[in-house]
Amino acid sequence: MTSPSHILLFPQEHIDLLGAIHDLSVRARTRPQLQTLLDEASQVVLRETTALTGPERASITGFAEDKSSILSDKRTDKLSSVGFGVGLIAASVASTATTPADVLTLGLEGVAVAFRLAIALQRTSKDIEDSEGPWALTISGVDEQELEQQLEKLNATVRPLKRAYIGQVLSDAIVIAGPPSTLDTLSQSQTWAIAQATASASARCLMFGSHIPLVDDAQIVGTSSALNTPTAQRLLYSAHSVTDSLPTETFGETLRLAVANIGHKQARVEDAIRTVAEALQNKDNEEVVLTTVGSTWDVSEVCSILEQHGQSVSIGEYEPTPMPFGNDIESVPRHEIAVVGMSGRFPESDTLDELWELLESGATAHKEIPSTRFNVDDFYDPTRRTHNALLARHGCFIKTPGDFDHRLFNISPREALQMDPVQRMLLMTTYEALEMAGYSPADNKKNPPRIATYFGQTVDDWKTINEQQGIDTHFLPAVNRSFAPGRIGHYFQWAGGFYSIDTGCSSSATALCLAREALASGECDAAVVGGGTLLNAPEWFAGLSQGGFLSPTGACKTYSDAADGYCRG
Repeated sequence: MTSPSHILLFPQEHIDLLGAIHDLSVRARTRPQLQTLLDEASQVVLRETTALTGPERASITGFAEDKSSILSDKRTDKLSSVGFGVGLIAASVASTATTPADVLTLGLEGVAVAFRLAIALQRTSKDIEDSEGPWALTISGVDEQELEQQLEKLNATVRPLKRAYIGQVLSDAIVIAGPPSTLDTLSQSQTWAIAQATASASARCLMFGSHIPLVDDAQIVGTSSALNTPTAQRLLYSAHSVTDSLPTETFGETLRLAVANIGHKQARVEDAIRTVAEALQNKDNEEVVLTTVGSTWDVSEVCSILEQHGQSVSIGEYEPTPMPFGNDIESVPRHEIAVVGMSGRFPESDTLDELWELLESGATAHKEIPSTRFNVDDFYDPTRRTHNALLARHGCFIKTPGDFDHRLFNISPREALQMDPVQRMLLMTTYEALEMAGYSPADNKKNPPRIATYFGQTVDDWKTINEQQGIDTHFLPAVNRSFAPGRIGHYFQWAGGFYSIDTGCSSSATALCLAREALASGECDAAVVGGGTLLNAPEWFAGLSQGGFLSPTGACKTYSDAADGYCRG
């Protein structure tokens, strides 16, 4: 049993460009190489944009992983790529790449070439006519020869570079290209059924014209080392050249031919397909799989041509596009992440409003270590003679860290007393943040919501307090930092993962970054993110002050010549 031959068809433009970009961004969430390609492609465009003039800059407002087995097939006669317009550049990549990694490397070169070619053609077109109107008209139901005669009459009245010409011949339409003023004159003609013509909003410059001043293909293609990549000796057909496949030995040569074709040769898609069909007719193929890459283009006429040449044709399809968010296809993509609820306990501020008022006042929250934490005089000794001496006696403290509604969270008074107050405050502030967000619990317990918890914590002074007061039944879950986010998931019955983060002073920031990545990749649908610390015991004060970290004089003095350390909070 022989394996099928594949034809990859790369059209000139996408019918729904924004939809195509959205589709790629959704697919990229589970395809790291596609995400890398999109990220680096945007950087390529950004880099090329910096070379533009000010006015030009102001005017610019997943196949490889799905079908990697096709690209990796070493039998060069089993894959034919057909491209027209800018799709010929993508077809050039497909005819050379043999792995998804090749698609990434060569695809970025293709993006850069497509961008430079577009700019070169726009500059040439602007030199011919500086106009914002459409540069192409699509006409159906008109005989090509009759149209050529009408264009010949019109072009006799305009300068050579301003003439209109047939740029593309499709199965059911003809595309006329030319400067907007010429096409406007053409549209007003009454000699044939021009009323059926529609302007192409995406056509913003001249292309496919032999009379257009030649673009500098060497400058457009560039000198990257990736251009020396040998072609895979596969068949590459251009809709602008209806002879045999394009004969090239390197990727760079292929791109230079593609640039010349796009800029200066008429596109005749059906003729190119007939050339492919005739080549396949001489091979022993049980089936030809036709895949349109990057477009919802109508391929019925293409299939008809292949079948007329004795081929059994099937349509290759992508994997279904993943849901963009949860189960709702219309939802916002995961890269657009919103903060919908907040709460917290802060030094001298029990609410967000109090914190804001404190910031507006410009007041400092530092003060001497209160007796509710420990008796600072028992440990403070600037002479260092006392064992484990404190050299600083200030900090920034939460006013009432022990306040906790244990009944709300179904926790006994005995367990609550042993719980690290950081855990208690995490439960309380999470509840408050969810209230702000308008959250309501899910009814389906068999399919709990995928809400994750990321919590940063480095200091656990309450462990020392528990050891001093006597270890009891609830000691382990009460003081172990890994139990803090787990309590959130257990109470709210979530199934999105619970993560305790300790990266020192950056713990809460790291938790935020990890949550963002999880949301972007689809690991969870929402996340609770936070961090906490409570200054209860003298040991950390002693270690930090003797290490020279803490200010012996009080508050932080950032950017000041008098800066002498920081103040814990």
